[in-house]
Amino acid sequence: MADKDNASKVFLGDRKVFADAFNGLLFNGEKIVEPDKLSELDPNEILNQDDFVGLDKNMERHRDLLKQLTLMAAGGKTFAILGIEAQSYLDYSMPVRLMLYDALRLTQEIRNLKQKKVSGGLPDDRIAPVFTLVAYLSPKPWTAARSIRELLMPMPRELDALVQDYRINLLCPNEMSDDGIRKFRTGLAPLLYMLKHDNDEEQLLRGIATEPMFRQLDRPTLSAIRQLTKYDFNIEDDKEIQDMSTGTLTLSQYVFNKGKAEGIAEGKAEGIAEGKAEGIAEGKAEGKAEGKAEGVIRIMLSMNKKPDEIREQ
Repeated sequence: MADKDNASKVFLGDRKVFADAFNGLLFNGEKIVEPDKLSELDPNEILNQDDFVGLDKNMERHRDLLKQLTLMAAGGKTFAILGIEAQSYLDYSMPVRLMLYDALRLTQEIRNLKQKKVSGGLPDDRIAPVFTLVAYLSPKPWTAARSIRELLMPMPRELDALVQDYRINLLCPNEMSDDGIRKFRTGLAPLLYMLKHDNDEEQLLRGIATEPMFRQLDRPTLSAIRQLTKYDFNIEDDKEIQDMSTGTLTLSQYVFNKGKAEGIAEGKAEGIAEGKAEGIAEGKAEGKAEGKAEGVIRIMLSMNKKPDEIREQ
């Protein structure tokens, strides 16, 4: 799991892929987040003792990826903070976890604003909003909670109406359509496609052979696919860009070998079962024969005859 999470962070940490994750999931593929407008932020979220009265110790949480986006709005230049949590497993507390991350980041924004005011900042300054996305790069469905409300106990309607909910932005290939995946513009698209069709190898091979998204893949994308899916294929050392459809034969061979291995395993299991049954039958037959011979010996001994005499007869 740790290896897959690390591979996910390396892949999603690329500014183009990072921006594509937000654009494809939240903006229908429209290029709202531009890679060259992103800058790195420290992913450590820290709550200092002097941030709030009564806080007796610091708190620190570590995000996977965090970047600042520079935008132009009606009032001029503005900023937004974007985070991605790379997941290869279910986390049933994810809404609470992300809400805490976002709250800590907003607290840090307040701290920065206070420091700015001390140095002459304007009283109407505002803080940057925080948007976090969960990239669940797994072929499995997300069955954990997606909002705070889903985690809460049932309550009377009057109280339920007052709940301040927090919903996660979830990137889950298992839930996406092929058309939805085509809205992504980077190597994230073929990765999502392969995870989505993880259990439908015929469709996967068809897609690799026909989908334009598999035509020009860079080495980081190919590396991510190899690490995050169950498939292996050749990556040519002398090529930075590779047409994955030329590796379909390798994938086909993988599928064939997998089926062959499964058939051998199944055949072995059946053979063991059959052998066990034959062994039991053979054992019964030998047991009967031995029992019969022993019975004869006992009878002959009772007649004062030796075993050698019995064998001669």
